[in-house]
Amino acid sequence: MKSALGNFTNGRTNNLDILRLFAALFVVFDHTVGDRSSFVLRDNIGQVGVLAFFFMSGFLVTQSYLRNENPKRFAISRCLRIFPALVVVTIITAFVLGPILTKLSLLNYFKSGGVYMYLTTLSLFNWHIFLPGVSQQFVMNGSLWTLQYEVMFYIAVLVLGLAGLFKKGYLLLGATIVSLIFIQLTLRFNDTTDLLNIYQAIRLFAYFGLGATTYLYRKYIPLNKWLLISFVVMLFAGLFFGGLPTALFAFPLAYIIIFVGYKPTINLRDLTELGDFSYGIYIWHFPIMITLVYAFNFHFNFRLFTTDIAFTLPIAVASWYLIEKRMLKLKERLKTVPIPITT
Repeated sequence: MKSALGNFTNGRTNNLDILRLFAALFVVFDHTVGDRSSFVLRDNIGQVGVLAFFFMSGFLVTQSYLRNENPKRFAISRCLRIFPALVVVTIITAFVLGPILTKLSLLNYFKSGGVYMYLTTLSLFNWHIFLPGVSQQFVMNGSLWTLQYEVMFYIAVLVLGLAGLFKKGYLLLGATIVSLIFIQLTLRFNDTTDLLNIYQAIRLFAYFGLGATTYLYRKYIPLNKWLLISFVVMLFAGLFFGGLPTALFAFPLAYIIIFVGYKPTINLRDLTELGDFSYGIYIWHFPIMITLVYAFNFHFNFRLFTTDIAFTLPIAVASWYLIEKRMLKLKERLKTVPIPITT
């Protein structure tokens, strides 16, 4: 099948960088303007960005593992992608932004155990979300809650790979379908984003798993404009019902991403020629937003969105060139270094 997705995934030529950038901007918009409906999904626009991130992550991370199948190299590569920039934003939030925002004296701020507890953010799974002397209504970096699930799914990919289960794609497909059915039938019983909860884990796994499954079955998925139109019509039909539920939204979102991401006649790569700034925007915009609201009395509106982006973008660019791109080069060098699978 000439139009199959699998014919276009062997190289690095795709439009996923710009799609990740749009996903990050959706999240920023939702945080700064305030819980705005996405219309196409029965949730806010920020969740569209989050779910898109997890679908693309499932697709790309599965691809990354299967291209090499060295678990040690895979684990090191994933850590290099997540943690270096995370360490920097966490330290700067605690030791630069915190002292600016706190109502405590600098001496009392740094004597407080809370500032050092905040560094547990780096553990992802048991983190302290406030800084001493900063109003408890302000989580310092509310975007980071998704990273705990991201790392969980990296581990799941590693386990599936070591167990040889990627050769049995129907098992992952079945788990994904069960997850989608679960989130369709289950009430949203816990909407907190600062602690791990089962509903969110299954919900995000459904999209990550759909991305992974899409990669596994890429040879059988056509990039067809009529199929694209059908899914777009499905999105518009959902408008009459307040948007599609999360389980049904997965399919049009997934197909639109792979069509726009890999259709050879669509070239959006010039828009991200300077770099992939999506991760930097995602992890930096929230503490910058809190600084604008708390120290400069900004209100949650479009002005906060544009101002937040104006400050966040140059920091994200710096993060890309000074941290992320260098880690990416290190990841590439790792590919040429023999790393035994077993010791």
